[in-house]
Amino acid sequence: MAHVSWPSFSYIHERIEHTRVLFQVRKYLFVICKSMDG
Repeated sequence: MAHVSWPSFSYIHERIEHTRVLFQVRKYLFVICKSMDG
């Protein structure tokens, strides 16, 4: 069971990191767009 759970945990962790990075990028783009609008 443990051998099965490790790959899935790694996959979930990878997805969380990917989502977090995308969220950061979107936040920065949103701030840049707002600052450009004035």
